[in-house]
Amino acid sequence: MKIEVQSKKLIKPSAPTPNHLRKLNISCIDELLHPLYSGFLFYYRADGKNHEEDIFRRLCLLEESLSKTLAIFYPLAGQYVEEGLFINCNDQGVEFVHAKVNGQLDQLLQGEFDADLLSRLSEFQMGPASNNPLVVIRVNVFECGGLLIGLRPCYK
Repeated sequence: MKIEVQSKKLIKPSAPTPNHLRKLNISCIDELLHPLYSGFLFYYRADGKNHEEDIFRRLCLLEESLSKTLAIFYPLAGQYVEEGLFINCNDQGVEFVHAKVNGQLDQLLQGEFDADLLSRLSEFQMGPASNNPLVVIRVNVFECGGLLIGLRPCYK
């Protein structure tokens, strides 16, 4: 299956983090861990007849609800600061990637297990640790209108 990234953006919280909550120290157990991105995949079949309109609506709802959620769970929109061992709750945002998949969701769900394909559906580019968002969300849209949403939080 061909996978083509359509857009990449940072989704910021709908409200700014108050100044007194801008620094969150990590625990002593977290200090021992190396930053690790672990992933979850969620599958959703299309539920409408007009796939283009339905996909656009779903993507907008995902972005809007994510922005509202980040205002409550503000550390997720921050950056890990390795030198000080804390999360800078600076409202940097969560990376939101929209990709188009040339194929059917059922091919993936009912076909043989393909670890390489699953890896390609949830991959993201990593830069220096201090620049990486703490959460990456990738929404893969299939020709049938189905979605595969990859969620990759950083465990530190």
